Amino acid sequence: MLIRNSLSPDTIEILETADNAVSVIRRLAERIARVGKLDASRIEQAALDRERTRTTAFANGAALPHCRLADLSRFLTALAILRKPMRWDLEGHAVDRVMLIVGPLAAVSDHLRILANGSQILDSPAISAKLRAAPEAYSAYELMVAAEETLEARRAQVGVLTEIRHQGGENKDFLAVVADQFRW
Repeated sequence: MLIRNSLSPDTIEILETADNAVSVIRRLAERIARVGKLDASRIEQAALDRERTRTTAFANGAALPHCRLADLSRFLTALAILRKPMRWDLEGHAVDRVMLIVGPLAAVSDHLRILANGSQILDSPAISAKLRAAPEAYSAYELMVAAEETLEARRAQVGVLTEIRHQGGENKDFLAVVADQFRW
Protein backbone atom coordinates (compact mmCIF):
# COMPACT_ATOMS: atom_id res chain seq x y z
CA MET A 1 0.00 0.00 0.00
CA LEU A 2 1.26 3.44 -0.95
CA ILE A 3 0.24 7.02 -0.29
CA ARG A 4 -1.00 7.39 -3.88
CA ASN A 5 -3.60 4.67 -3.17
CA SER A 6 -4.85 6.24 0.05
CA LEU A 7 -4.61 10.00 -0.59
CA SER A 8 -6.83 11.97 -2.97
CA PRO A 9 -7.43 15.64 -3.76
CA ASP A 10 -10.61 15.30 -1.68
CA THR A 11 -8.54 14.47 1.41
CA ILE A 12 -6.14 17.40 1.02
CA GLU A 13 -6.80 20.73 2.66
CA ILE A 14 -4.79 23.91 2.21
CA LEU A 15 -5.20 26.29 5.15
CA GLU A 16 -3.76 29.64 6.04
CA THR A 17 -3.02 28.30 9.54
CA ALA A 18 -4.76 26.41 12.34
CA ASP A 19 -5.33 26.86 16.06
CA ASN A 20 -4.01 23.54 17.35
CA ALA A 21 -3.34 19.88 16.64
CA VAL A 22 -6.84 18.83 17.69
CA SER A 23 -8.48 21.12 15.14
CA VAL A 24 -6.23 19.89 12.31
CA ILE A 25 -6.77 16.23 13.19
CA ARG A 26 -10.54 16.88 13.38
CA ARG A 27 -10.61 18.51 9.92
CA LEU A 28 -8.55 15.70 8.38
CA ALA A 29 -10.64 13.01 10.10
CA GLU A 30 -13.76 14.62 8.62
CA ARG A 31 -12.25 14.50 5.12
CA ILE A 32 -11.28 10.85 5.52
CA ALA A 33 -14.72 10.03 6.93
CA ARG A 34 -16.48 11.63 3.95
CA VAL A 35 -14.39 9.74 1.41
CA GLY A 36 -14.44 6.42 3.28
CA LYS A 37 -17.99 6.69 4.63
CA LEU A 38 -16.68 6.33 8.18
CA ASP A 39 -17.32 7.87 11.59
CA ALA A 40 -15.15 11.01 11.81
CA SER A 41 -15.29 11.17 15.62
CA ARG A 42 -13.93 7.61 15.88
CA ILE A 43 -11.00 8.44 13.58
CA GLU A 44 -10.34 11.66 15.44
CA GLN A 45 -10.39 9.94 18.84
CA ALA A 46 -8.07 7.12 17.72
CA ALA A 47 -5.59 9.59 16.20
CA LEU A 48 -5.67 11.80 19.30
CA ASP A 49 -5.21 8.79 21.59
CA ARG A 50 -2.11 7.84 19.58
CA GLU A 51 -0.88 11.45 19.60
CA ARG A 52 -1.15 11.58 23.40
CA THR A 53 1.22 8.62 23.79
CA ARG A 54 3.95 10.46 21.89
CA THR A 55 3.94 13.41 19.54
CA THR A 56 4.05 12.63 15.83
CA ALA A 57 5.62 16.00 15.03
CA PHE A 58 9.17 16.29 13.78
CA ALA A 59 11.65 19.15 13.98
CA ASN A 60 11.39 19.52 10.18
CA GLY A 61 7.88 21.00 10.46
CA ALA A 62 5.86 17.90 9.61
CA ALA A 63 3.51 15.83 11.76
CA LEU A 64 2.24 12.37 10.86
CA PRO A 65 -0.59 11.45 13.22
CA HIS A 66 -1.75 7.92 12.57
CA CYS A 67 -3.98 5.16 13.86
CA ARG A 68 -5.21 1.71 12.93
CA LEU A 69 -8.79 0.55 13.34
CA ALA A 70 -10.01 -3.04 13.54
CA ASP A 71 -12.88 -2.81 11.07
CA LEU A 72 -11.16 -0.93 8.25
CA SER A 73 -10.38 -2.77 5.04
CA ARG A 74 -8.14 -0.13 3.41
CA PHE A 75 -5.90 2.82 4.15
CA LEU A 76 -7.05 6.41 3.93
CA THR A 77 -4.70 9.36 4.16
CA ALA A 78 -5.37 13.07 4.46
CA LEU A 79 -2.97 15.99 4.18
CA ALA A 80 -3.19 19.50 5.61
CA ILE A 81 -0.86 22.13 4.23
CA LEU A 82 -0.62 25.25 6.36
CA ARG A 83 0.69 28.44 4.75
CA LYS A 84 1.86 29.56 8.20
CA PRO A 85 3.19 27.10 10.82
CA MET A 86 1.29 26.43 14.01
CA ARG A 87 2.38 25.06 17.37
CA TRP A 88 1.60 21.34 17.36
CA ASP A 89 2.45 20.07 20.84
CA LEU A 90 3.73 20.92 24.30
CA GLU A 91 7.27 20.21 23.12
CA GLY A 92 7.01 23.33 20.96
CA HIS A 93 7.11 21.72 17.51
CA ALA A 94 5.87 24.11 14.84
CA VAL A 95 4.32 22.32 11.86
CA ASP A 96 3.00 23.34 8.48
CA ARG A 97 2.44 19.89 6.97
CA VAL A 98 0.21 17.28 8.62
CA MET A 99 -0.50 13.86 7.15
CA LEU A 100 -3.15 11.78 8.93
CA ILE A 101 -2.88 8.07 8.16
CA VAL A 102 -5.73 5.70 9.04
CA GLY A 103 -5.52 2.01 8.27
CA PRO A 104 -6.60 -1.53 9.12
CA LEU A 105 -5.40 -2.93 12.43
CA ALA A 106 -3.87 -6.03 10.84
CA ALA A 107 -1.94 -4.24 8.07
CA VAL A 108 1.20 -3.37 10.04
CA SER A 109 3.73 -3.53 7.19
CA ASP A 110 1.56 -1.40 4.88
CA HIS A 111 1.05 1.08 7.71
CA LEU A 112 4.81 1.33 8.24
CA ARG A 113 5.45 1.77 4.52
CA ILE A 114 2.98 4.66 4.20
CA LEU A 115 4.43 6.19 7.37
CA ALA A 116 8.00 5.84 6.06
CA ASN A 117 7.12 7.26 2.66
CA GLY A 118 5.22 10.15 4.21
CA SER A 119 8.07 11.03 6.55
CA GLN A 120 10.64 10.87 3.73
CA ILE A 121 8.55 13.03 1.40
CA LEU A 122 7.61 15.60 4.04
CA ASP A 123 11.25 15.74 5.18
CA SER A 124 12.33 17.06 1.78
CA PRO A 125 12.87 20.83 2.00
CA ALA A 126 12.09 21.22 -1.71
CA ILE A 127 8.84 19.21 -1.56
CA SER A 128 7.80 21.01 1.63
CA ALA A 129 8.34 24.44 0.08
CA LYS A 130 6.45 23.43 -3.05
CA LEU A 131 3.54 22.05 -0.99
CA ARG A 132 3.26 25.33 0.93
CA ALA A 133 2.98 27.13 -2.40
CA ALA A 134 0.52 24.67 -3.99
CA PRO A 135 -2.36 26.58 -5.61
CA GLU A 136 -4.95 23.90 -4.82
CA ALA A 137 -5.42 20.35 -3.57
CA TYR A 138 -5.08 18.60 -6.93
CA SER A 139 -1.65 20.16 -7.52
CA ALA A 140 -0.52 19.06 -4.05
CA TYR A 141 -1.81 15.55 -4.77
CA GLU A 142 0.12 15.34 -8.05
CA LEU A 143 3.29 16.48 -6.27
CA MET A 144 2.88 13.88 -3.51
CA VAL A 145 2.33 11.10 -6.07
CA ALA A 146 5.37 12.15 -8.14
CA ALA A 147 7.54 12.37 -5.01
CA GLU A 148 6.44 8.91 -3.87
CA GLU A 149 7.12 7.42 -7.32
CA THR A 150 10.66 8.83 -7.19
CA LEU A 151 11.12 7.58 -3.63
CA GLU A 152 9.92 4.08 -4.52
CA ALA A 153 12.15 3.96 -7.62
CA ARG A 154 15.15 4.98 -5.55
CA ARG A 155 14.31 2.46 -2.87
CA ALA A 156 14.12 -0.30 -5.51
CA GLN A 157 17.44 0.77 -6.96
CA VAL A 158 19.60 1.42 -3.89
CA GLY A 159 17.81 -0.22 -0.99
CA VAL A 160 15.62 0.75 1.92
CA LEU A 161 18.19 2.15 4.33
CA THR A 162 20.49 3.87 1.85
CA GLU A 163 18.07 6.74 1.29
CA ILE A 164 18.41 8.01 4.85
CA ARG A 165 22.18 7.77 5.12
CA HIS A 166 24.51 10.65 4.46
CA GLN A 167 26.63 9.38 1.60
CA GLY A 168 30.07 10.94 1.35
CA GLY A 169 29.14 13.52 3.97
CA GLU A 170 26.40 14.93 1.72
CA ASN A 171 22.86 15.55 2.82
CA LYS A 172 21.35 16.06 -0.62
CA ASP A 173 17.61 16.44 -1.13
CA PHE A 174 17.07 13.89 -3.90
CA LEU A 175 13.41 14.90 -4.18
CA ALA A 176 14.33 18.45 -5.27
CA VAL A 177 14.29 17.30 -8.91
CA VAL A 178 10.64 16.31 -8.45
CA ALA A 179 9.70 19.64 -6.88
CA ASP A 180 11.44 21.49 -9.72
CA GLN A 181 9.08 19.86 -12.24
CA PHE A 182 6.08 21.65 -10.74
CA ARG A 183 5.73 25.27 -11.85
CA TRP A 184 3.59 27.26 -9.51
